[in-house]
Amino acid sequence: MTNTVEDMHHISNSQSIVKTASIYFVAVSSLVALYLFVADLWVMDSYLRLNASLTAFVLNLSWIDVATESTVVSSDSFGMKIIPECTPLLPAAILVSGVIAFPGSWTHKLMGVVGGILALSMINIVRTTSLFYIGMWAPSQFETAHLLVWQSLMILSTVALWVVWYKARRYVTH
Repeated sequence: MTNTVEDMHHISNSQSIVKTASIYFVAVSSLVALYLFVADLWVMDSYLRLNASLTAFVLNLSWIDVATESTVVSSDSFGMKIIPECTPLLPAAILVSGVIAFPGSWTHKLMGVVGGILALSMINIVRTTSLFYIGMWAPSQFETAHLLVWQSLMILSTVALWVVWYKARRYVTH
């Protein structure tokens, strides 16, 4: 009798894993397809301009005289263009898919999606701001910081935010 119960529990867990993985795959595929669809639309350009403006705003708070023109943030000594890959949209797609795929109340999922997107957006502004500083003061380190360090940190941030969301599920009332 015990083996039958254990076998049924194992089958149930296996089905749950397949269901969760399937939901994740469909969600992430859909969100990446949406990202690719809007990448060339005016809405993306507006979002890129917003990211450039927010980066310039933070830099100007630190007495770095910068200006924006369209999606370019520039000073007398350095300039960088914000492109779709410089946004938190792809990490957000991964995070949102993870939140949607795993069990939880809709309230908890909504909190995870909204909170996660806001957190990734703030982290991304720190990212673009720090990359601007690196570009100004250590231009030879810019590519390493941009492609290796910050891409890794964005991935780690995305995973960490999902883990925090997942662990917080026991504190959210249903």
